[in-house]
Amino acid sequence: MNIYVYENTILSKFYPLSSTKACFEFRISSDTFLDRIKKTFSDCKINLFVRKELRDVVSHRHPDLEVNPKNIEDGLWLVGNAVWNKNIIPKNNNEIVFFDDKNCIGAYLKKQSGKQFLDNNFSPKKLKSIKSKRIDIMLCRYLWDIIDHIGKNINDDKKYFAEEGKLSENLKFFERNSKNLINSQNILIGKVEIQPNVVMDATAGPIVIDDNVTIKSNTHLEGPLYVGCGSTISPLTYVKNSVIGPLCKIGGELNSVVVEGYTNKVHYGFLGNSYIGEWVNLGAGTSNSNLKNNYGKVRVQMNDEVFDTNRIHLGCFIGDFVKTSIGTKINTGSVYGSGSMIFSKDFPSKNIPILTWYTDNGMSKVSIDKFILNCQRMKKRRGVDFDIVEEQFYRNLFVQIEK
Repeated sequence: MNIYVYENTILSKFYPLSSTKACFEFRISSDTFLDRIKKTFSDCKINLFVRKELRDVVSHRHPDLEVNPKNIEDGLWLVGNAVWNKNIIPKNNNEIVFFDDKNCIGAYLKKQSGKQFLDNNFSPKKLKSIKSKRIDIMLCRYLWDIIDHIGKNINDDKKYFAEEGKLSENLKFFERNSKNLINSQNILIGKVEIQPNVVMDATAGPIVIDDNVTIKSNTHLEGPLYVGCGSTISPLTYVKNSVIGPLCKIGGELNSVVVEGYTNKVHYGFLGNSYIGEWVNLGAGTSNSNLKNNYGKVRVQMNDEVFDTNRIHLGCFIGDFVKTSIGTKINTGSVYGSGSMIFSKDFPSKNIPILTWYTDNGMSKVSIDKFILNCQRMKKRRGVDFDIVEEQFYRNLFVQIEK
């Protein structure tokens, strides 16, 4: 079966990270949305539809998948920012459109109907003769929705790893040699290094520690929690209800945070109820507020639009390649655009645009050449190339925001 995974920018408000990645590339647990689709529909041919400006960089990240294909066949159309399961596959070949409340979130369509769906920007308005069905599925419209579902998605991870027989043998060793595993039947541990006096408490949810992770002494971990391959947890760290992507360096305190890959938060400082992008570096002492002094609902501004999140606890949203200086104090509901640099002794602005240098003297656009050089240096330290496709993408992004 053909599967077409697409973006619907009306149903996904993921700024600032949406400036650099498609909605299905966001991390929800050990998986991104797309990873989960690939696991669920492993015997299907998967195609991707993205915004024009993302086409080349998304193709580069997913060389095994066709991006924005011109030829459309019969297939299943899935909005990218939902957690899908096989139950939605129709039992016959009848066309059907899927709805979540009032919004179309997918469809099974024959070739001609699929072309109409694509031409109408993934709207079913011209498919009125096709039956519709309301389905109950996890659709994440905002980054804070992903944070809300951390526990459910990690629980799905645990089931998957357990069924596959992964990350289980090493737990037996730690059970024999440690008194610090609480509710150990809810813990999965890969081939890892765990130093003395590490506590893992899986009472509130599962803990999944992937391969090649190092957890240093006197660290306290509470589920639900996923720690990705190759990550390092500093001594005296406290992490709960969080997702840590691959090859991150984590220290201080984290509560209800998603951190994508290759991000450094090595030192002391608190992060709560936040979503942090890839290749971010947070200086020592960087902390965010996740609760207003008046206990009011947190509002978040994305570009020129303000959203009432209906949440009392909410932290910050930080794009890829953002850097903060030591001691940075981040206010509730702050949004830092990808590629920004923050250096301030006071609370920075809650809204810092893409590729912006922020100091106590105000904001200015970064030098794109210096930004590219810094990205090359940062990636080289981790043995990764900042290649020409990424470079051209950021140069194009810089030109776009200068208009």
